[in-house]
Amino acid sequence: MQMGAEETGGATSFNNYGREVKFAAGSTPSGFARAAQCIPKDYVSGTNINIVVLAMMNATQSIAFKYYAEGLNAGDDGFTSPWNLASAATSSSQSFTAKIMKQFTVYTIPAASVAIDKFIGIAIAPNAAPSADMEFLGVYMEYTADS
Repeated sequence: MQMGAEETGGATSFNNYGREVKFAAGSTPSGFARAAQCIPKDYVSGTNINIVVLAMMNATQSIAFKYYAEGLNAGDDGFTSPWNLASAATSSSQSFTAKIMKQFTVYTIPAASVAIDKFIGIAIAPNAAPSADMEFLGVYMEYTADS
C-alpha cells in the first residue's frame, strides 16, 4: 500500500525507499500516516488478513501506536461512516533498534469483515512522542491466497 500523510503532524518526503511518512522527534503527532488498498482477487474467503507496517526510527525506543481502520464496499459512503473496523485503537508496544527497519502486525481484520474488492484503509501514528525521528515506509496485507 502506498503511504500518504495528513498535513498536520506528519511530513511526506522521498528517498531511496520511495515515499515515506516521517514523524519528528519530541512531540506526540496530531496527524497520521495513511494507506489504502482493495482486497486482492486471489484472497481466500473466510480467512483473516493482517495489516503489517514497515517502520524505523533513529533511536532505540519502545513505543505503541494509535490506529484507525475501515472497510468499505463499492458504493459505501466513507465520509459519513469511517473507521468501522477500529477507531482510536492502541497497538501493543513495539521495540525499535536505532536505524533498523521493523515490520509488525498492527491490526488483524477478522474474516467476517473481509471480501474481495472491499476497500481497506488505515491511519496510524505514534501514540506518544518519539525520542527520535520515525519513518513509516509502507504497509502491506498478509493474507491467504488462492493457489
